Amino acid sequence: MNPDEKILRPDKHLRSYIPYVLAVITAIKILAVVFCAPIMGYANNFDFTRQSHCTGLWQVYPDSPAAAKHVEKPVNSLLFSGNKNLQRCMRSADNFFPWVVTKFHRIGDHVDFREISLCRTLFITASFMLLIFLIDDLTVKILISSLFFLVFGDLVNLLYFNTLYLEFSVIAGCFLSLSAAVWLMASSKRPSWPMMVFSMSALSWLGLSKQQYMPFAALLSVFLSVSIFLRWKNKRMTFAFVLLALLLPLGYERFNPNSTGIMKKVNFANKTDTFLGAVLEAADDRKGALSILGLSDTCMEGIGKNWYSPGIQQNHPCPQIETLSRVRLFRLFILQPSTFFKPMYKALIRICPFYSNRLGHLERPADRESGRYGLFKITSFSNLLVALPRPMYFWMIVISMISWPVFMFLAIRGDQPMKKNSEHYRLMFTMLSLGGLTVFYAVVSSVFGDGYADISKHTVVLINGMIFQVGAVGLKLFPHKV
Repeated sequence: MNPDEKILRPDKHLRSYIPYVLAVITAIKILAVVFCAPIMGYANNFDFTRQSHCTGLWQVYPDSPAAAKHVEKPVNSLLFSGNKNLQRCMRSADNFFPWVVTKFHRIGDHVDFREISLCRTLFITASFMLLIFLIDDLTVKILISSLFFLVFGDLVNLLYFNTLYLEFSVIAGCFLSLSAAVWLMASSKRPSWPMMVFSMSALSWLGLSKQQYMPFAALLSVFLSVSIFLRWKNKRMTFAFVLLALLLPLGYERFNPNSTGIMKKVNFANKTDTFLGAVLEAADDRKGALSILGLSDTCMEGIGKNWYSPGIQQNHPCPQIETLSRVRLFRLFILQPSTFFKPMYKALIRICPFYSNRLGHLERPADRESGRYGLFKITSFSNLLVALPRPMYFWMIVISMISWPVFMFLAIRGDQPMKKNSEHYRLMFTMLSLGGLTVFYAVVSSVFGDGYADISKHTVVLINGMIFQVGAVGLKLFPHKV
């Protein structure tokens, strides 16, 4: 036996434990945050009702109605009243977690938020362990485990566990989808059917979690189909991902039709925030912009206002917006570029510090000064981004958003100029491209999907994307082939 082999084998044996050590550390931090008392979690901006109407599980307050918003702080008090209204229910994959909790309670029972958190913790931990099991390269296992720690060890993300928001499933579905996509696109080994099924399940979870991220899941499916066809000529797998990309929009529309119920009102609100609150306000020629969009001059008085401006909902100044297609924005962007660049600039500035300043997240606000809270925050990746000088932060995000097509081209081609360690570079390019695409989609879909409303909440996967790109840079620490 080669003497060098004897030296290397123990090292490789020890390295094989790193993914599981990182998983345990992450699970400990998740539990430490979501199970602390008093609880930590984002306060209710009224959107809790979208899940409550589906499950019959309601937030209750001592001084206001159950359906009211309560932005000051989270309150660890849920009531399983059983009251549902499917017209106001937003059907989402995330409804699974409170639904499971209700199966252990009777009508009239009070429920602890941490019961829902436990379901979510078990889901993401089990899903991650299955993902690691399906990846058979140690370097990639360690890499994905490191990303798992950064994503689910981040306080900004963990605060969604103790809520009735849908964002937990967006974060989880995005992480699992990106991780599986990295392996499928970058691995030197032919894709396995178990990993393909896992990837399609993760994409389905992401696509059915929230309307905003359904197109993103479909887009990832398209990129996976192209990559698999060009590299492996596997027609069945290619067809499977193409079919998924087609079924996701149809499935979401089937569960949440835009023409009725809560989705009709949500779409009108989102378009109001987008067209009046963001795009038209940024136009150099507002009258010309209205003409390009096919809107009447009477809409002029609504420019600069959003859905929550006084009187808008009672007497909308531009009702034509409700049926206006966002496709018209492309022509406006070309003729008046300021309508694209100004809202994007404002959004990037407003996203930081990645959680809404108007939503409390500590049931006991005095805990903000505690050492425990300080430790949770300082060990979060988002805290590093917040600490960056604003110009550095801004240009880092911009470069991330505009560079992804180049890296995607290099990743999919698979015949990069770097012949040496080409598989290593393919992995790096794949992570840079998918991370940048995630950042780009998060910002663009938020700004031109709902204007500046809850911009930090809507761009929730931006941190995911940045972490994947940081992971690509960190590959220099792992000079091994995939």
